[in-house]
Amino acid sequence: MPLTFDLKHDFDRIAAVYGVQQRQVRFAAAVGLTKTAGDLQRAIQGDMPNNFTLRRQWVVQGIRIKPARKDYLTAEVYSRDPFMGIQESGGTKTAIGKRVFEYQGYLAIPLDARRSKYDIVRREDWPRNLIDPFILTARDGRKYLAVHTLSVGKTGPRNVSALRGKQKRSTGTRLMYTLVKSEELKARLGMRRLATVIVPARWNVNYSEALVSALSSARVQ
Repeated sequence: MPLTFDLKHDFDRIAAVYGVQQRQVRFAAAVGLTKTAGDLQRAIQGDMPNNFTLRRQWVVQGIRIKPARKDYLTAEVYSRDPFMGIQESGGTKTAIGKRVFEYQGYLAIPLDARRSKYDIVRREDWPRNLIDPFILTARDGRKYLAVHTLSVGKTGPRNVSALRGKQKRSTGTRLMYTLVKSEELKARLGMRRLATVIVPARWNVNYSEALVSALSSARVQ
């Protein structure tokens, strides 16, 4: 879901006005676009804690930029994480059979799989890694992915296969996930919203600074 912003510019006119080559003006434009993309990147990253519960920084660090070049004057701001696309647009999320948090055609929303609100789900508690999981259906129709809690003796947790068929006597039950066919997500990332503020505010400043630097370099040469 790259976010791009393009600006029209008369490079021949600017080059003629300042008495430099067009390539120097194009280089300044590339630098200005890239710096503006960086400003937008930092604004998005800084705004994310207001809209998401961030358990780790890797989602924030996934907001990246693709710099402009003098032969390709387009800068991009994007997330490397495909699942963030719907966080920008909003919409209905359904199971696609490829995500970690899915199970038999359902989305798996963590319950006991997450130890606290701010904790991540450990790999061993991912749906596909659970030991002998089973689906519980409540009277109201809601479905849960559950596991049996192993009893603990002097030698530690007992073997699951040894407990099979004895769960009611020996173990409890943990509701690891709520299972749903779809989930409605609000647009929360705000890349476009921030772009409408940051790009107009920073482009002229960044381009002017880059142009001054390019002109100074041209005079030295």
